Amino acid sequence: MKTEHHQQQRMAHLNNQQQQYSEGMMGQSKISDAEKKMIIKLQENDILINEMRKNLQAGSMQSNLQLIEKFRNNVIFVLMCMSNMKGIMSKMPPIPIQLNTILLSENQGMQQHQQHQQHQTMEQARQAQNFLAQQQYLQQQQQLMAWRQQQQQQ
Repeated sequence: MKTEHHQQQRMAHLNNQQQQYSEGMMGQSKISDAEKKMIIKLQENDILINEMRKNLQAGSMQSNLQLIEKFRNNVIFVLMCMSNMKGIMSKMPPIPIQLNTILLSENQGMQQHQQHQQHQTMEQARQAQNFLAQQQYLQQQQQLMAWRQQQQQQ
């Protein structure tokens, strides 16, 4: 909950910065809407990198997974915008970058694995409880039989 609130605050701060930057850029020169959107995405990635750095320093890597996904989506958006631009940008070769998203898919796999392990642990605990109950029952039966034999011998 605390992390979600913190991320919401960071995104509100980001939106405020983006608006201020866009307003400042409009007065300086003519920038297309696509360029404005690219600038916003790049600024957002700068903030995301700083946030991920803070999470790493705090030992909170799990919090970075959503940030990494957002970063990836922003990079893809910028690359698409660049390829659709007129002029020299359309002639520019694509940036040779491949985003490693293994952790994102591994995270889902890890969650499923953890759920499976929890289920197994609970099943093992249940089986251990049943085993102990059976052992206790057998001991009671043996004690009862021993008591009956004593009663018969008397």
